[in-house]
Formats: sequence, structure tokens, C-alpha cells
Amino acid sequence: MPDIILLGATGFNGRLIARYLASHPQRGRFSWAVAARSKNKLDQLVEGLSLPSDVGVLEFNADDKNNVEEVVKSARVIINAVGPFALHGTPVVRACVRNAVNYVDLTGEVAWVHDIIKEFDYAAVQKGAIIVPCCGMDSVPSDLTAYLANKTLKAALEQAGHIDFTGKGSSIAESLTAYQRASRLSGGTIHTALSLFDGDMEKFIHSSRPYALSPVPGIPTPMFQTWYNLRIPGEKPLTGGYFVMRGINAAIVQRTFGLLEARAEVDELKQGALASHIMTPTRKQRYGPMFKYDEFLVTNSTWQALVLSYGLALGALLLAYVKPIRMLARKLVPSPGEGPSDEEMEKGYLIGTNLTTSATNPPIHVKTSIIIRGSPGNLRTATMISESALSLLLPPVSANSEETTATYSARSHLPPMGQRGGVLTPVTAFGDILMQRLIDSGSFEFSSHVVGKEDAVLCSV
Repeated sequence: MPDIILLGATGFNGRLIARYLASHPQRGRFSWAVAARSKNKLDQLVEGLSLPSDVGVLEFNADDKNNVEEVVKSARVIINAVGPFALHGTPVVRACVRNAVNYVDLTGEVAWVHDIIKEFDYAAVQKGAIIVPCCGMDSVPSDLTAYLANKTLKAALEQAGHIDFTGKGSSIAESLTAYQRASRLSGGTIHTALSLFDGDMEKFIHSSRPYALSPVPGIPTPMFQTWYNLRIPGEKPLTGGYFVMRGINAAIVQRTFGLLEARAEVDELKQGALASHIMTPTRKQRYGPMFKYDEFLVTNSTWQALVLSYGLALGALLLAYVKPIRMLARKLVPSPGEGPSDEEMEKGYLIGTNLTTSATNPPIHVKTSIIIRGSPGNLRTATMISESALSLLLPPVSANSEETTATYSARSHLPPMGQRGGVLTPVTAFGDILMQRLIDSGSFEFSSHVVGKEDAVLCSV
């Protein structure tokens, strides 16, 4: 039984994931296999990457129920790179839940994530299956940035004596991330995005409502905003417009908020009268009932921000309601399997700057940054999903552990919800383990501090 089976290994992102796993510093401590529909393409992949004979090669057809079942139950962790996920992903998730196999994928399809939460979350908890969609560019950076900002803020509040054990006094009031990026998407990713407009638009809009993926309601933010301005005291303001990945990223961050809130509320009920006097781990992790999150793409001017936002809105309307436009778009964009060159991807980057503000009076401001070297939409997406999968199997590289997947109890080191299972988010499933693994990869940097206290280290990864 291989520890990891990579589905869709012959696609553009699949090949990048396979290449990353093949050269991973812990490669000798986990087993894996590649799977795809075409045996010829699999053979070309094996030859092109010079994969050793101990890497399994499996034919996989996402539309064949029996084949899906047979492949899935032979793994400990499934990495799914076969999109569109609304067309091909549900049978894989169903098989993973049925067989208690852990699962990560690259989807950014918010309506499909809504569907699998509704259909599989309860069953996954009962089976102990850890199901984690959105483990790539959408939505690992946003999820981890908000999480780290909250850790720093809680440490600052506790140090200042501001902790309110009801959760409101230690709540985040607002968390806003500004992204700067250089990245070109693969053809498969673009075609998956276009497929969103082929579905039920009413269902898509419903699942895109604020907190639609969250088990508890929160304070909503506008679904569409044309102009943003991030002001960090002592720094130049960042201006920007609507970020095309904002919908799924905000939804995942809001689900993390909701899962942590729900968990804290359950723990408080269990603790009863003691709850108001104990600072439990779940109280520190929760973002608080006043929490709001948003993000945007940085532009050089307000004018560019407005052009970006209204251009995206017009484009989305045309793609949604004018079928010939969708047909034309598919002919103009790269074909599935195509993508940027290695040189282009190495030059890519993502810089995220987050300002998180407490609900206290006076407020405490926390600046959190993420820097990704390499194209976030493909090259580093391969890093993110691979390290997500390995979080379920091995300790971080920096732990200097000699344990293998046969001896290491990975689940016991995960956050509480990761240990339990369910349809989770990167933060609630992996937490600090994933952040450390990304840092260890050498392509990710995280930093977080209270504004005005840059030298004070209040929390660590």
C-alpha cells in the first residue's frame, strides 16, 4: 500500500507535484504512486522524470466507480489534481470517506466545496477521514496568514491583560490581506475556472454568500468591492481592486473561523462553570465573534483598481450568461496540460501583507506577511499540496526525526479537528505543521508582529 497516490499525475500541475515529491528531502521515508487515465502518458511521465521503479504506476479513470474505489482504498493519502472537481471529484471524496483514506486537492470551486461539506462532513468525522480541499494557491496562503495573525494578536492581548473569556474582548475585528503577485496559470486551471460558468449560477451565487461554508454565521463583508485601501501605521498605503481568488479564499478563511468558533463553544459547554475562568487552547485559536476577513490585489493607482474590478465583473457576467463568449474563451486560452515554462515559474512570486485589528479599545494592530518565491499558481501550488499531504504522514524536515510513515503517529501531532477528521481547511487540519513544512521547503517566509513593536516576538511557528 503506497502512502500517497497522486491522481491526475500527467496534467500540468500533476507533473509538477510528481517532480516535487520525487525530489523531496524525505523521499526515502514515504512510498507513493502516480495515477492517470492514459497509460502512455504515465509511461512518458515516468521516463521524463526518471522516476525509480519503486514509484507505483496506476491507471485511473475518475468516471469508473469501481476503478476509483480500487485505487483509493490502496492509499493512505490521496492527492487529487483531476479537475474540474465538480465533474470528477465527488466519487473520489466519497471513496476516501468510505474507506477512511485522507484526501487533499487543488480545487478552487466554492460551489463544489459547499456540496462536499454538506454531503460528507458528518460521515468523514464518523470514519475519521481527513478531507481537505483547497490546498494550493487557493487557499493555503490566505488561511495560514489569517491564522498566524490571530496567534500574534492573542499573544499580544494576553500579554496586555485584555483577554475576555467570553471571546468578544479577544476577538479580531478585521483582517485584510493585500496581495502582490507575478504568476501565469496553467491551461487546466483556466479551463476549470471557465467550467464554473457552465453550472447552475443560482447555486454558485448561493454557495458564494459570506459564511456559506461556515458552520456558524459571522459578520458579513460585501461579496464584491471595487476599491480597497490598506493602511498600516508608519507605512505607505496599499491600494487595489478585486482579487479573482477572493471568493474561494475568503470562504475558506470564514470556514476556519466557523469551525474554530463551533469547537470553542462545544468545549465551553463541556467545561460548564469553569469555562469563564480558563484560557483553553480553543479559546486562543478562535478568531472571535466580531471577525471579518477580506483580501484584494494591489494596483498602482485607484484608477487601475477600478478598471480591474469592473473589468472582472463585466467579464464574469459575459462568461456566465453569453455561451458564445465562453466557447471563444476556451479557444483563446492555453489547452489543458499546457502552462508556463520552468524559467517563467521560477521568476514568479506572491507577497501577502495582512493587517489584523483587535476589537479592543484601543485596538491592537498586527502586521503579518507571507512571501512565496516561485509562481504561486503552479510551481508553489505543487509545494503546498505536497506538504499538505506529507503533514498527514511525517514530521517536518526541520524536526530532524528519523521516523518513517510506519513509526510516526502523524495524526496525534495535528490540531484537534485534524485528529478527529471531517471536511476541513488547511489551518484546521494541519495548522503549524503545514506552516513549518512550507518554511522548511525554502520557498516560503512568514512573519508577524504587533505594529510599533517589530522586535517583540510574541509567538512562533
